[in-house]
Amino acid sequence: MILFKHLSFLSYILAVCAFSLVDHSILLEKLKRYGVVGQLHEWFKNYLQDRQQQVVVDGYTSTWAPVTSGVPQGSLLDLLLFIIFINDLPSALPDGSLTALYADDTKLYGSILSYLDADKLQPALTNLDSWVFTIILISSARSYQ
Repeated sequence: MILFKHLSFLSYILAVCAFSLVDHSILLEKLKRYGVVGQLHEWFKNYLQDRQQQVVVDGYTSTWAPVTSGVPQGSLLDLLLFIIFINDLPSALPDGSLTALYADDTKLYGSILSYLDADKLQPALTNLDSWVFTIILISSARSYQ
């Protein structure tokens, strides 16, 4: 086994438009898993669903369109809802993967002392990519229904 001098890796995964990718149906299911049920669950459902938006560019206004994903930003709840949404991400990674989650800033980190440690990094990145891709696919599929 060839030993490295002590290498560390830190991979920042910044989801640029992460807040807009939060699928309402998935988030509401995750809230149920955390015990948010009954009237409180209905309140969150009403808070998230049946929203519309329109865009104004150079004086031209689009038609109203439904908002089927994303958390309303600028409130006290936006960060909390996003954290609930991504909280299961570490469970999608191989054992021993070290993560730090904060809002749309996710860090995958660790030490590389041998080639075996280096080989563990790729499955973690692949699983992370799959987790994000699955969320985007589900959200996109629901948008076209």
